[in-house]
Amino acid sequence: MKFEHLINFNTKLTTIFFELKFFFLFQITTIKIRFLTKWQVSSFADYYWFLFSNKNFTFLNKYL
Repeated sequence: MKFEHLINFNTKLTTIFFELKFFFLFQITTIKIRFLTKWQVSSFADYYWFLFSNKNFTFLNKYL
C-alpha cells in the first residue's frame, strides 16, 4: 500500500515537472520569437500554428 502511494506520488511529481518544463520552454520560445521576428504570439494556438506551419520540430525534440 505504501509502495503504491509512492509510485502515485512520483508520477504526479514527474507530470508536474514536465508541465513546468513545457511552460518555461513555451515562455522562452515566445520571448525568442518576439525578439527575432517581433511577432506577438498571443496564445498557444497561434504558437503551435507558427511551429507546425514552419516545421520547426528540431528545438522541440531537443528540449522535450
